[in-house]
Amino acid sequence: MRMQKMRAGDIEYFKEVLQDVTTPFDFLLGLVRKDLERQYVGTYSIVLLAVVDSDYKFVVVDVGAYGKQSDGGVLQNSRFGKRLDEGRLQLPRDLPLPGTVSRPHACSVGDEAFQLRTDFLRPYPGRLLDDCKRIFNYRLSRARRCAENASGILVTRWRILERKIGERPENAEVMVKALCVLHNFLMMRQHADDADSVSGIGERRSGLWRQNLVQPPLQLARTQARNFAQMARYVRDLFTQYFWSAAGSVAWQRSVLQA
Repeated sequence: MRMQKMRAGDIEYFKEVLQDVTTPFDFLLGLVRKDLERQYVGTYSIVLLAVVDSDYKFVVVDVGAYGKQSDGGVLQNSRFGKRLDEGRLQLPRDLPLPGTVSRPHACSVGDEAFQLRTDFLRPYPGRLLDDCKRIFNYRLSRARRCAENASGILVTRWRILERKIGERPENAEVMVKALCVLHNFLMMRQHADDADSVSGIGERRSGLWRQNLVQPPLQLARTQARNFAQMARYVRDLFTQYFWSAAGSVAWQRSVLQA
């Protein structure tokens, strides 16, 4: 059996990912983190930092022993984070938003643990937000579910990821990478109910993996708020206005304002 390699550096594939959408925000990529621990003259922690597409497949994975850093620190010090900073991931740039002439960068998404950048979106902080910002945060959380579903399906398929791994850290890293490749292979034949889905009126249906998960879904640690550049704020505001506009809105998104 010949397994496909991860598609990092394949710009044409990334373009296909961005075009394969069911809602205007599904094209945003998600990041997911998983800590795995083992007991070997002490306990070690390794981190899986990954980019996930809208089909819940891992596009890029970076597995390493980053200690007890924050999620933002893990990204900054990882091979993936350094390549992202240096512009060496060959991500497509300046793609137009559907129905507009705006051409922002392709963006990854995360929560408050990560720094806002022109190519990385995070939610607006606080609770007293106007309607536009609340809609943006809601649509951002919808996109991040791709990562949540991918990690949830991965863990429920291979229970070894729910407990300490009795291997050397370097062996555990190889194991996690292999499981990510197997995950992608199985996702080509996935059952329609494996992942979360959303009805035409915006109702969320939980995927089967949630019923089989022993531990709660993976959560990213929160960190202190960071300063960010004016251009990064501009890009986030651009997406905010887009999701509020006729071109970028969906019929059921206003229901979040009544919650």
